[in-house]
Amino acid sequence: MERGRRNKLIIAGAAVVLILAVWAFANRGNDLETVKVRVGDITQTVEDVGYVRAKGEAVLYATQAATVARLDCEVGQAVKAGEVVAVLENLELKAQVADIEANLVQAEASSRSAAYRLQLAELALSNARDNLERVKVLYESGAVSLADYEKARLDMESARAAVEEQEAQLESLSARIQGLRETRGHLAARENELVLKSPVDGVILSLPVKIGQVVAPGTTVATIGGGDGLEVRAYILGEDMAHVAVGQKVLISMPGDDRGHLVGEVSQIYPQAEEKHSALGIVQQRVPVIITLEDTGNLKPGYEVDVAIQTVTRNGVLLVPREMVRTTPEGTQTVKLVEGGRIKEVPVKTGITDGTYIEITEGLTAGMELAY
Repeated sequence: MERGRRNKLIIAGAAVVLILAVWAFANRGNDLETVKVRVGDITQTVEDVGYVRAKGEAVLYATQAATVARLDCEVGQAVKAGEVVAVLENLELKAQVADIEANLVQAEASSRSAAYRLQLAELALSNARDNLERVKVLYESGAVSLADYEKARLDMESARAAVEEQEAQLESLSARIQGLRETRGHLAARENELVLKSPVDGVILSLPVKIGQVVAPGTTVATIGGGDGLEVRAYILGEDMAHVAVGQKVLISMPGDDRGHLVGEVSQIYPQAEEKHSALGIVQQRVPVIITLEDTGNLKPGYEVDVAIQTVTRNGVLLVPREMVRTTPEGTQTVKLVEGGRIKEVPVKTGITDGTYIEITEGLTAGMELAY
């Protein structure tokens, strides 16, 4: 009797488990995370890091490997445009200049000697021609022999060859002198680069070098604030510049600061990219972009900020979370569409993205339900 009762309880328990399993299976979709396609606005941005600087700020760089010989100003000192800020010394360049000067002096002396020898050769040629004319007349009258005439003719030819030789030597020396003078001019220009002058009226903001310090090309020697107000300078990857234009709105924020953002505008794009090294040491082509600020808030020169340049805005478009769009190995973009209690992959075409949402241009309509 007891045994039969236990069997009935086991069968009843199994039935309950089966019923619960069927219920769970039937309601398995209730926990599925979904989202509906919505209509909204989206803005695509180019994001990077920028640095706050005084408006009209000028940066003096070393253009060659050199040593800091003089610092004629101090931080906070007012300077005028054209005033010397620092003087660098390049001993290798100095030696090259001395060598060129010595070679030029020698070449010019040789040229003067060659010019004098040419004058003598031209005088000898003139005398030889006169002598040939005189001997020719005597020969034709029978006063001198053919041998005398031939000697006079050969003397004239020899004198002419001497003139041509001196002319060639003088021409060679002239070309050498011209080359040396051009080289000296290039070296003089490099020497001028060693004297760093302020391009603007302003105040010395920084002098990050010391006397005797060896600097490489591109090293900042001084920073000069040339005007009132602040601006942001950002270096944008060349591949992103196709989307950036003067006049675009920019959102500026401090890293780690969640108190909101400042608003700025792209005011200048440099015409040429510069080589910059990433944190991983990779050489990148980046274009300097200047951003003016409507309000500077608590920013100070030298602060690092995050910039988001708003390049494209589209209103009233279909939007879905970016992670819902997948790309197949064949390159087709798809989403998981929930329809009639079933999930199926459907192809879509996309537009711009703001990093969180992505625009759907084809394949869906507003209100459709998608699964993650």
